[in-house]
Amino acid sequence: MAMRSGILAAAALALAWTCLAGPAAAAELFLRLQAPLDEPRGFCLDIPGHRAGVRLERPLHAHSCKHFIWHRDGIFDTGAFERGAARMPEYDLCVEAASAEEGATVRLKDCNGSALQTWRRDPSGHVLSGAAPGLCLTVGPGPSRPAGADHIVRTVRLMPCAAESGERQRWVFSRPGG
Repeated sequence: MAMRSGILAAAALALAWTCLAGPAAAAELFLRLQAPLDEPRGFCLDIPGHRAGVRLERPLHAHSCKHFIWHRDGIFDTGAFERGAARMPEYDLCVEAASAEEGATVRLKDCNGSALQTWRRDPSGHVLSGAAPGLCLTVGPGPSRPAGADHIVRTVRLMPCAAESGERQRWVFSRPGG
């Protein structure tokens, strides 16, 4: 009887976890560059460092997408993005442009809804700044730099949306591992 109670309790806990985590987890995705460039796993918008070594004060970069390893620090809340905020739930912080000027970096800051924290993705995949609508989130030109283990990294800045930069400016939301 005690074993059956334990099994029922575990099943109830699993069902509760599925109900609580299911919808939220489905809305938490990588912001991945559409073109793989020189990284077959793709590039995802990410924060420098990993787990205890995360560097919140540093600009975000395009990093090898972290498929099949701990990757919570590279996940975005797509529901918040639909409302204009690029929020990373792991830190409860939002992506903010350093300025509304060409070449500005992006960092994580407390979410405040300012124009520098407002983003939208157009139908072609460009991520445009609300503070400077002609500027797109752009991955730097190659070659990529080593980023530890077998990962590589590139800079990310606001640059004019342009056809010649297209493969470094079009983003999609994707599930880790896919």
